[in-house]
Amino acid sequence: MRGAGPQQPQAVARANRVPFGHQCGNWQDAYSALHQDILRGRAPQRFAVARGFSSSGLADTLIGAVTVFLFALLTDRAFQVQDRGAIKPS
Repeated sequence: MRGAGPQQPQAVARANRVPFGHQCGNWQDAYSALHQDILRGRAPQRFAVARGFSSSGLADTLIGAVTVFLFALLTDRAFQVQDRGAIKPS
């Protein structure tokens, strides 16, 4: 087409048609129910655990925790954080 300008990426065009929060705002409920089922023994006991390492910086720790959470979300596992306590420098 002449004068139509550049096309939007397909995902952007689709997102413009869906009201905010309508499409991506309900995954939390399903994950929360799955998490509770795993903890109560009504679903297979599968976990993804982010272990805290005090020798890492805050940014590295957060990136690691978010990565483990996404893994848990994609593989139907309960996400947990395990803090091993402060490690004293030698």
